[in-house]
Amino acid sequence: MKRHSLKRIMAVSLVYLITLLFTACSHKASISDNQVIGTSDNQETAHVIKTIPDSKSNQSSSDFSGVPFFQDIYFDYDQHILASESRAILLNLADYLKKNQNVRLLIEGHCDERGTDEYNLALGQRRANSVAHYLQNLGISSKRISTVSYGEERPLIPESTEEAWSKNRRAHFVLTQTN
Repeated sequence: MKRHSLKRIMAVSLVYLITLLFTACSHKASISDNQVIGTSDNQETAHVIKTIPDSKSNQSSSDFSGVPFFQDIYFDYDQHILASESRAILLNLADYLKKNQNVRLLIEGHCDERGTDEYNLALGQRRANSVAHYLQNLGISSKRISTVSYGEERPLIPESTEEAWSKNRRAHFVLTQTN
């Protein structure tokens, strides 16, 4: 009788383990079409106070009265090095951040559609990091800066022309204010 009970317990346990295995694996995390990689040193609750409207947005620049406009930083093909025009924009952004200590910055790295998804995600991250490091060298704390790469997934201009590609190779800024 004991032997029969032991077999029954083993069979029930085996069925339970198999069921657990299949139900646990049925909810695998998936990566969306808009893959994102990035870093953040700060997990505080914040709300967006400024994002530059893009061509797909219904926002107008008047929605941001009182907050300065910081235009996107553009990059050459397959590059993450800052041009002199970009440095001038970042000087103004650093001045604003120094005067507004409760403001944090998200830097979004973007690419054109050429290259693989993986390569463009990495390049977008290098672009965002390049901007972040430059701002840190200007005295902005890394705790106030987050970066994310959207690669080629969020083009400003969804066309396959040199002009569109040059506008899609960018770093975009989202300012947030902590409470």
